[in-house]
Amino acid sequence: LGLLIPTVTADDKPCSAFTVNGSYPATFSFYRFYDFRNASLSQTTMSSGKWPADRDGSSTLVSNKTTNDSPWDDDGTVRVHYRGVAAKGLTELHYIPSMVSMGGEAGSAYLSLNTWRLRNNTQLGGEIFYSRADVDAISFRVSARVSGASGAVAGFFTYHNDTQESDIEILTKDGDGRVHFSNQPTTDKNEKIISDTTFNDSLPESTSINDWAIYRLDWLPSLDMSVWYVDGEQLRTTQTNVPQAASTVFIDMWSNSGWWSGDMAVGDQATLEIQWIEMAFNASATATSVPDDGVVCTIDEGIGSP
Repeated sequence: LGLLIPTVTADDKPCSAFTVNGSYPATFSFYRFYDFRNASLSQTTMSSGKWPADRDGSSTLVSNKTTNDSPWDDDGTVRVHYRGVAAKGLTELHYIPSMVSMGGEAGSAYLSLNTWRLRNNTQLGGEIFYSRADVDAISFRVSARVSGASGAVAGFFTYHNDTQESDIEILTKDGDGRVHFSNQPTTDKNEKIISDTTFNDSLPESTSINDWAIYRLDWLPSLDMSVWYVDGEQLRTTQTNVPQAASTVFIDMWSNSGWWSGDMAVGDQATLEIQWIEMAFNASATATSVPDDGVVCTIDEGIGSP
């Protein structure tokens, strides 16, 4: 369904590797750009399924791919997952396809992930994931905004398991000017915070979670480093609990009435809206389809145009 366009440089040579800027520049083998702004408002954007996806890296990936219509048709999945009650006193959290949809108007559309508190101690959430589970380094950027009731969490993260995760989270209970960055685990066996694993930061000046902003995570295991940015401003780095295992890229919107998310009132909702997703990444277990005459491109010279 999506229209795929090869990424080329100004001299018409295809890109065979991709670099990123910042204090810790890195080079990656693969690039993806998914633009929802011109996507059809009438059609389903992704298939649904369960995680994990492909872990063995058996298939070949083309080095770059951009799409300007029906993003993530080929590469993304809406997660179906009934989590139940994680602990006593929490609500049941269910990720279902109806919580992921298109919104906006033609030319300014966006992907919408919702969470909704129902009766009977139930919370519905929306979650999507990149269909590969063998990503082992990434510069991950999302143009997003968040709105709605207190008690919700918007997350952008890499995940292998609960102790191999690097994330960005926006909590609606925090108001409109905060963002959280973490490498898991953030607490020790005694539930004490592990130093330099989690940060609660102010957004850059004049930036609000309600407005479009670019959230960026650079997960760089070879440097033992996680780096976080908002709107191009580097806010945090850490070398503590940097994940080392091949992972999946997730985006979600959820609540479970726990201490982290906060409690959402019955009938209330919150929404994460996404204009585009950009990823430069490595998947070392996967064969690379690289053009013989390709050149190294930077993804920071223009959004969607390395």
